[in-house]
Amino acid sequence: EKEMERELKETEAQISAQERARAQTETLKMVFVTYIRVLKNSPHARIVPAVLDGLSVFAHLIDISFYGDLMALLENIMTDAGQTPLVLLQCLKTVARILSGYGAALSIDPKVFQSRLYALLPRMPSQGPEEWRVCIDGLLAMLLQRREVSFERVGAYVKRLCGLALAVPAPAAAALLVIVRSLFLKHPKLSQMTGSEVIAAGVYRPEVDQPELANAFSSVLWELGLLSYHPHPTVRQYALHILMGAPSTGAGSLPMTQARVEAVEMYAKTSEEGTGTPASVGKALKYASKTTGSVPVPPTELRGIHALLCTTPEVSALFFANLEFAMEAATVAAAGAFGLTGRLESDIALLAKLKSAQSTAPRPKKARKGRN
Repeated sequence: EKEMERELKETEAQISAQERARAQTETLKMVFVTYIRVLKNSPHARIVPAVLDGLSVFAHLIDISFYGDLMALLENIMTDAGQTPLVLLQCLKTVARILSGYGAALSIDPKVFQSRLYALLPRMPSQGPEEWRVCIDGLLAMLLQRREVSFERVGAYVKRLCGLALAVPAPAAAALLVIVRSLFLKHPKLSQMTGSEVIAAGVYRPEVDQPELANAFSSVLWELGLLSYHPHPTVRQYALHILMGAPSTGAGSLPMTQARVEAVEMYAKTSEEGTGTPASVGKALKYASKTTGSVPVPPTELRGIHALLCTTPEVSALFFANLEFAMEAATVAAAGAFGLTGRLESDIALLAKLKSAQSTAPRPKKARKGRN
């Protein structure tokens, strides 16, 4: 009798587990069908970012038979000129999550989406915290969670991310440098870009939106030299750490707690800390004085990055503030320190010209509000 009761309980438990699994499968199917209907019929609806976020979270649970139609919908949204940067970033993040799972079996070239994200980066300086969080997730998924990213593309991304860090607030700059550090650890040959000599022929083209055509290795990461004098201590620390080859121990290494911080966590943490103050530059100069060599700033590249990123007066003001602070700090640094040593006069003159051009440029007139 007891044996029969035990068998009955086991049978009921098995049926209950099967029913639960079937109910979960049906629920998940209905959710995905709803997601796809929203993307297909209302691509400009306010809930589209939430739908794309849900797809990126549950991408590993999507039936592979849905992948083809879903990728076609995402491609249509990304080619829509009326979409906001947030929607475009969510699309790229979702695509990266799909292709890093079962979607890797599909005959889809990830280079197309990597190029789209690369082309979207110059629009980030004028974006808000929500867009930045999605952008950081997308960069991690595209560059660090995939194996088939070519070295030329990685170099172009590193160059653009370092330039972008000059024109964005401290939280975003710190998060970008965390990603750059991770790329340096994954691709040790990138350390060639921190020297004073280029390793490829030609000219770097910052305005080109195709990573493989930007010719990033024909330049050096002089942006890190400027960032090593950034007003925020965390940005300075990571810039100097990368310039010194991202060592795990010894001079220039990061504390263990700092080395384990992820980019998303760094963005949140630095946002809480504030922007930093000029009075905290002493620590940066102490580290910089221990380094050797220099990273001169090419005026043409500085002008090109300014034209590419500084599309609003607010972004331009932040860009100039960072440069002015770096130049002032570099004049105090010991000889041979990373930064602007050796070309200060020409760089300050160039900065004055850029700032003058920015101040005299015609600004769009604000529409007058009608009187009631």
